[in-house]
Amino acid sequence: MLGATPRQYDLLRYIVGYIGAHGYGPSFVEMAAGVGVKGKGAVHRLLTGLEDRGLILRRHGSSRAITPLHVPAIPRTPDGAPLQVVKLEYFA
Repeated sequence: MLGATPRQYDLLRYIVGYIGAHGYGPSFVEMAAGVGVKGKGAVHRLLTGLEDRGLILRRHGSSRAITPLHVPAIPRTPDGAPLQVVKLEYFA
C-alpha cells in the first residue's frame, strides 16, 4: 500500500478504475461519491496525501488532470472482469 491510508488507497483504486472506463480523471464530486466521503474538502485531503506519497501526479489548474503513478491491483472475477463492490449500509 506504499504508506497510504486505507481511504487513500480506496480513492486511488477508484481513480484508476474511472480513468480505465472513461479515459480521463473523475471530478471531485464523482470521487467523493465513489469513495463515500461527504465533500470536496475531504477529497482534496485524500488527493494531497496520495500526491505527497508519490502515488499520483496532479496538474494544478487543470480539471480532471490526475495521473496515477502506482496502479493498484484490482480484484477480478474468474472471467477477468473487474470485481464490482457494493457498499452496504447497516441500520440499527
